[in-house]
Amino acid sequence: MCARDLYRLCKLFAGTAAEGLEAFSLLPRLLQEQCDVTKRKQRPSRDDDDAGESGVPVVLKAAKDVSSASLQSPHDADVTYNGHKGKGYEVQIAETCHQDNVVEVITHVAVTDACASDEHATMPMLEALMERGQEPEEMVADTAFGSGDNAVEAERMGTELVSPVERPHDGSRGRGA
Repeated sequence: MCARDLYRLCKLFAGTAAEGLEAFSLLPRLLQEQCDVTKRKQRPSRDDDDAGESGVPVVLKAAKDVSSASLQSPHDADVTYNGHKGKGYEVQIAETCHQDNVVEVITHVAVTDACASDEHATMPMLEALMERGQEPEEMVADTAFGSGDNAVEAERMGTELVSPVERPHDGSRGRGA
């Protein structure tokens, strides 16, 4: 029913001054990202609140077909979704870490999309540290931040990236195992 109402609102206000409103722009985005417009009109059931309305050619997409970057909140259109963490953002933090340090210091903070892989945060973090003259000799990270490409790129920049190796996505134990 919500998909049908969304479709009706988009059609009703298409070509009007409402299209120029930021809040209204979320409706066509929501329709595009979470619904499929079909060739066949979908009729409301007798029990639906819109039972007296005519059918419209729209159905909800299957959850697996909705992008994690799709509209998640009308209050913050930039919020994304992560199946493990839910809706929101992630914060990437770098800090000093050495046994001789009396005090450890946070050296970098970045807010990233919840749906983005941590692997894609590694190099921007290292580049930001280097721009401020804080290039580490060694960067210790968890598995999600490490990859062969990141290790090679970090080494090229003069930093050793130390992280566990991720198991291949096909479930195998890797080469030679």
